[in-house]
Amino acid sequence: MILSVKPPGSRRERWQPTPSLAASLVTLLRSQVLPALEQSSPSLERILQGAQGSQVSPEVIERLTRLRRWNARALELFPLMLPPPRES
Repeated sequence: MILSVKPPGSRRERWQPTPSLAASLVTLLRSQVLPALEQSSPSLERILQGAQGSQVSPEVIERLTRLRRWNARALELFPLMLPPPRES
């Protein structure tokens, strides 16, 4: 993975490889995956409630319920699996 680096006082952007694949993956999870999971929770709840209130097949409701459960479990487990964020 590659990082964008701007030296202080410079407008140029330089690129450098990351020193660790593991650190890059942790950064990716924190910056992309966790926010997406957090943002999807209310939408999943709203979609599931709408499906339960209309004539949707039980299979669809079961799949939506399972997806909501997976989302909630991922939100619970990610902070336990990832190392604590570094303080800048």
